[in-house]
Amino acid sequence: MPSITDLIDESLTPINLRILVFGPQVEHLSDVERTRNLQNKRIEIREALEDIGHEVKYAEDVVDSSIDGPGANAFFQEMVIMEDFDFIVTLVESPGSNIETGVIASKPNLARKASLYIDRTFNEGLAWRACQFVEQMGGHIHQFTYPQDLTECHLLGHVKERANTIQMWKYLM
Repeated sequence: MPSITDLIDESLTPINLRILVFGPQVEHLSDVERTRNLQNKRIEIREALEDIGHEVKYAEDVVDSSIDGPGANAFFQEMVIMEDFDFIVTLVESPGSNIETGVIASKPNLARKASLYIDRTFNEGLAWRACQFVEQMGGHIHQFTYPQDLTECHLLGHVKERANTIQMWKYLM
């Protein structure tokens, strides 16, 4: 008879998630160490989740600048894109990720599938309040300690745990 661990793995492994990862852009790594560390963490999150079978995208992979008309606006495209993913990971730090956090906070259906990662020293201000509101709407907040949680992979562990939780939700639905 298989162990319970084997049964759980067999149940969850085929449930691959569509995951959207927001944070500082990664096309050109920053000269600023903190920003570069966050960019590298965003890259690491994507690679690690892809390695275990999930489909992982950055908004910049999906936003289409060739669209004309009302859909041409990148902000609007991101709002539409968020609806299509199972799990939204946001490293709340860059101006763009602050805006994306605000969008997530304004829509309970997005908040429930979001995990927001914010530096624990940012415990005041509008970005923090938006994170708290996401949590009230059913989302998840994790306050990380910089630089330890980025350089020692603690943050990646939290993202993987959250992905596992969402896999369980999908299994139970």
